[in-house]
Amino acid sequence: MSTERLPAWQADRLATLIDALGGISIGARERASLTWLAGFEADTVENVASVMRRLTRRAEVLDRRANAARDEAISRHLEADRYRGQLADLCEWAGIEAEDNPYASLVAHLKTREQADEKLLSTFTAWRADVDAEAIPDTGKGART
Repeated sequence: MSTERLPAWQADRLATLIDALGGISIGARERASLTWLAGFEADTVENVASVMRRLTRRAEVLDRRANAARDEAISRHLEADRYRGQLADLCEWAGIEAEDNPYASLVAHLKTREQADEKLLSTFTAWRADVDAEAIPDTGKGART
């Protein structure tokens, strides 16, 4: 059924329903369903159009949010790639084999260094205790009074 053959009141209601879609294109069968729906009472058509407008606005909001989330994910992915490159450069500079995961390689290297530092500190502390134990006691000679 074409718009030209519709009574004016039904064509107006059909226009209301199509406008409620907010520019979403529809096919011939969908248009036929809306034409059928436009044959109902004006209040019914207005209620349906109101729901369609709200759904259209909600879809637009969700679309914006999805686009923003996609853009954020892309941004974070690029940032992660940049950091991964920096870690790989750091590993190369320090002579650390970065393998597939430069972060894990760097952490493993730092843990090894930390364990070596702890062992060195422990050895130094023990040596210092030995030196302090062997120190010649102060006899007080030469002290100023």
